[in-house]
Amino acid sequence: MDKHREIKGIYEYAGRHLRDWFPRLPGYVAYVQRLNRVADVFALLLALIQQEQENKDPG
Repeated sequence: MDKHREIKGIYEYAGRHLRDWFPRLPGYVAYVQRLNRVADVFALLLALIQQEQENKDPG
C-alpha cells in the first residue's frame, strides 16, 4: 500500500483514497481499538497461508 507500514499511515491512506469503499471509517482511536481486537487472528491466518503455499510448492 504505497509503502505504508504504520497503522496511522494506512488509516490516513484509507481515509484519502478508499473512502468510497469505507464510508463509515471510524475515527483513528476506534480504528486502532478494532485492530487490536482482531490482531491475534493475523498470526494464525499468516501461518495457514504459509502452510497452504508450502503444500502447493514444496521446497
